[in-house]
This record gives sequence, structure tokens and C-alpha cells, in this order.
Amino acid sequence: SLNIEEDLFCRGYKSCATTSIESTGTAYCVGNEACADSQTFTAKSINCYGDTACSGAVSMEATSGSIVCSGILGCADVSGDLKAANDVLCEGVGSCSGLAGSIISAGTVSCGG
Repeated sequence: SLNIEEDLFCRGYKSCATTSIESTGTAYCVGNEACADSQTFTAKSINCYGDTACSGAVSMEATSGSIVCSGILGCADVSGDLKAANDVLCEGVGSCSGLAGSIISAGTVSCGG
């Protein structure tokens, strides 16, 4: 379990995978599968830049910002909801495919990937 009161950077392959992530800052999942298969994933904003960076998470929530899924299959196969206080941007190829839950956004929802 990662409880962080600042920005979280997961840069390496599976560097923060298969854990629960809670941050009051912004989470950056840059490496391939960096934050994959997270049990819970809550942060101010969530950025899934690596390929399959956040895939297979149980759910993801950006408490005051956005969720950005720009890596290939970046947020694919999430079993719960993608919930953001601002935008949910699925910009990578297949980045939000296989989402079992809902996209809940107070801002823009963009599926450009």
C-alpha cells in the first residue's frame, strides 16, 4: 500500500503495480505496467502515460483533477469506475477499452484513442 502526501512518480516497469495507491498529490504512471492491477487508486489527478500503465486496476478516482490515459491500453480492463472531479481523457490507442464500470466525470470525457 502506498499512502503518499505528495506527487507520486512510478517510472519503471511494474514499479507501483499490484498495490493500493492513495496520494493527495498527482500520480504519474510512466513506465509500462507501472501502476497496473492496483487494488485501489486515488489521487488528486492520475496520469497513465506508459503502455498498460494503469490497466487492470480495480477502480480509479481523481479527487480534484483529471484522469489522463495516453499510453497504449493505458487504462484498459479496469474492473470498476473511472471517476474524476474534472476530465477523463482516453487518448491512447485502446486506452479505456474493456472498462467494466462507468466513466464518471464532472468535466469533459474524451475518447480519442
